[in-house]
Amino acid sequence: MLRKVLPAVIKTIGIVIIVGLAVSWFALLAAMFYGSPFLDFVLPGRAFFSYLGAFNLFMIIGIPLFSIVLGILRMFFQTRLSKGWRTALGIFWGINIAGFFLSAALVGKEFEFDGAVTKVNTPLDITSDTLEVSMFSKDYDTLFGIDDDHVKLTENEFVFDNIAVSIKRAEGSEFEFIQVNEARGISTQLAQELAENIEFDYRIEGSHLFLPAFLEVTKAEKFRVQEVNVTLLIPEGKFIRIHRDVARHQGEIQKKDTENSVWASDGNVWVMEDEGLVCVDCD
Repeated sequence: MLRKVLPAVIKTIGIVIIVGLAVSWFALLAAMFYGSPFLDFVLPGRAFFSYLGAFNLFMIIGIPLFSIVLGILRMFFQTRLSKGWRTALGIFWGINIAGFFLSAALVGKEFEFDGAVTKVNTPLDITSDTLEVSMFSKDYDTLFGIDDDHVKLTENEFVFDNIAVSIKRAEGSEFEFIQVNEARGISTQLAQELAENIEFDYRIEGSHLFLPAFLEVTKAEKFRVQEVNVTLLIPEGKFIRIHRDVARHQGEIQKKDTENSVWASDGNVWVMEDEGLVCVDCD
């Protein structure tokens, strides 16, 4: 009885493994399909190299999976691929490895240098002793449902939240706002130009500072890891109210309070003392 059942069980296990590997391969293919529009923002006009690299990566992973499937077929079903086909697969795999590293090198050069530009360094024109800070964003018509708290993809824009907010003590008696833009590029000059062109349209209403929650990059502008670093300087003895939506943009915090987290604030008020922030109304 066991001799009759065991081969069937082994073959079933083999089939399950093959199906699992096939599902993994198609999942990789689906991930590459949904991620492919992003490549148009990396090398606009030259996306061929990005697509070639993605295809090479797919084959680099896929051919070994296919070889495992062939091994299972040979083990359980006594089928065998000819030596010529095995050799051809090996050569094709090697070509894809070479193609992937060539594409990676070409794309990597586009990110080789970094550049930073101080866009804003100015006092904030508010009369209150309390600066209130929150984020704002707009609705996007996204592709393939690529829409979460960190990344969004539309037909014409790559949207991401590469924004950091730091809070430190001011030397003077005024609230101050410093904005430093950063980007990468094929040269330092180009990186600085890309950093200079980052749009970051914050606004002030009374004593309330609204910061954009996302940066937007078009295909013409290219994605080069653009980043905006905002530093808020708070005078000693004055206050800052921090909304919860600022938490995921945390930068450096000068803080004296060891019991409460600035980034856990949900509208809490903090006072700037000589050594840093202290929460006024935290439970």
